[in-house]
Amino acid sequence: MKPASLMVLLSLSLAALGRAEPLAKQDVAADAKWLVHCDLAGFRATKIGDFFGREVLDKKLAKPTTDLREQLGFEFDWRKIDSLTAYGADYQPQGAGQGVLLIRTTMDVRKALEGVMDRFAQGGNPDGGPVRRVQTDPVPLYAINNEVFIATPPGKPVLVSKSRADLDHAREVLLGQAPSLNGSPGLAAGDAPSNTFFLVASAQGFNENAPLPPRARILKMAESLRLGLGENGEELWLTVALKTKTLEVSQQIQQVVQGIIALVALGQIDNPDVRELAEATKVTGNDRLVTLEIRYPIDRAEAKLTAKERPQARARR
Repeated sequence: MKPASLMVLLSLSLAALGRAEPLAKQDVAADAKWLVHCDLAGFRATKIGDFFGREVLDKKLAKPTTDLREQLGFEFDWRKIDSLTAYGADYQPQGAGQGVLLIRTTMDVRKALEGVMDRFAQGGNPDGGPVRRVQTDPVPLYAINNEVFIATPPGKPVLVSKSRADLDHAREVLLGQAPSLNGSPGLAAGDAPSNTFFLVASAQGFNENAPLPPRARILKMAESLRLGLGENGEELWLTVALKTKTLEVSQQIQQVVQGIIALVALGQIDNPDVRELAEATKVTGNDRLVTLEIRYPIDRAEAKLTAKERPQARARR
């Protein structure tokens, strides 16, 4: 694997994995329109999390981790990532606001990046190869292939973004120089019970300017969304709540969602897994809030994950 590809893999790994503690609202900008927060600390403590970590993540990351160590000298350990929060101030994928990742980790990311630059310098590449130090003060800032920016403020989460402007703004929030969700109405995820859910997400304003696909046009009728995924007893628990502007719209959305679920169940009569999932889905309405809830047995989820991994393992042979 080429060093440049390894560095992209490293940044994606930092972005995709996270052991998130309860959401720290003071770390998130007050103008955030969407937010995703993972609690892999809680996830790893669950039955499904322990299984997924051992049977899926550890195995899939074994070779990339070895490649990083051998080719870049970077000791990557996803279990040492303490938290991850992703958020953004708009929904334009090609615009300036592409979002930012906040990663709490016991790994010394700054030392690792400096080590990569030293490694390339000793190999006759004085510009640091794929890693370049952009600035040292007020916060160390690095660029990977001039595409991904990483800031390492001491004692704070590591910041990762493809947008320098977004990263600078996130740094100001971390340093208390810009408003945060703490003390402001903010997003619904800010009040999500993170001790119950190991994944929470929230979004607002998407009904006005988000580029929604045709099949998701129903979201145009809602003004905010909150999602939670967790484990309750022996079941996985997914809940999605849509808040609407009026009671009439809430009732309309509830009817549409119930109709979609019924059509799926009828259209997949020969697919017991899909039919079972549809039958396990409940939709309720309360004033301006529509809630969809799915509960699924953990042992069945583990069995499906195992069945999915086995064909891939045989194909690699």
